[in-house]
Amino acid sequence: MRISYQKLWRMMRDNEMKKGDLAAAAEISDYAMSKLSREEPVSLKIGRQLELCKALNLQVPVG
Repeated sequence: MRISYQKLWRMMRDNEMKKGDLAAAAEISDYAMSKLSREEPVSLKIGRQLELCKALNLQVPVG
């Protein structure tokens, strides 16, 4: 199955964010950002996923 982060890139554009801005806001490593850029699988801890959502102004459903 092919990985695509097109929705992520679209959300970043909508929020006027650059990759470096997102990496800093969500505390994502350079290595993980590099993998994202190459459309490769990336595993993030739940805490990082929540920070990513917060950086993109996404609401996370609870319960």
